[in-house]
Amino acid sequence: MANIGIADAGLDLGRVVRDTFAVVRRRAAQLFGVTLALYLLPLIATGYYAQGMIAAAGRNDPATRLGLFASPVYWGLLLVSTLLGSFAYAFQLKIAIGDLEGDPPNLDEAVLAGLKRLLPVLAASLLLGVGIGLGMVFLIVPGIILAMTWSVTLPSIVDRGGVFAGFSHSRDLTRGNRWRIFGLALVFGIVAVAIQAVLSVAVGGGTAATRMGAGSSVFGLVVISIYSWIISVLTTVGLASLYAQLWELKTGGGEGAAQVFA
Repeated sequence: MANIGIADAGLDLGRVVRDTFAVVRRRAAQLFGVTLALYLLPLIATGYYAQGMIAAAGRNDPATRLGLFASPVYWGLLLVSTLLGSFAYAFQLKIAIGDLEGDPPNLDEAVLAGLKRLLPVLAASLLLGVGIGLGMVFLIVPGIILAMTWSVTLPSIVDRGGVFAGFSHSRDLTRGNRWRIFGLALVFGIVAVAIQAVLSVAVGGGTAATRMGAGSSVFGLVVISIYSWIISVLTTVGLASLYAQLWELKTGGGEGAAQVFA
């Protein structure tokens, strides 16, 4: 009966936030140190190349600027960034979930998990993008519902494996708490966008919409990229914290995932 009471309890959003910052504080060296070369540097390189192409084409010539998408260098940088980003995502989730479960992995275990889950995370990310994108086309609401339903798909894949199983697990875990998850995502999104807008104006002399234009400075590009990197880490650890608490709510903290998702 005690387990039923725990499982029926609502998601504690304050705890998700506290757990997120606690994990980032405890594992900052791993979360930021390793992903510096895996996320931030490729992001800056891709942005710098795109910015240079746009500047060379002329910011007032939209047709010429489309030549960026015909550049093999651009697509090569984008591919490398995507692959490294998927590895970094799996690596960070492994560290965060392990920390929250009281069994933090060492560096070798986290790297191995990142390599093992790289392709499943990439495949699931593409499916998430297509599914949620199509949902957004149909009056937006279905896309929001799918986003909340599948919000912990990637942590589930990293923790338990299986691309399609991850979608199913996320659906089961989020049931009954999707409005709370939406509220948390909405507040986080508003705060993140507001800070980015302020940074964009401060370092680029323009709005967020024009920060990647021909007139943007290298300094501005680096600052915005660093901010995106920090937000990426916070988002990833936040999803891990959300996943860990949802799992605890469903199991009462006493059942294995195999029992829950059998």
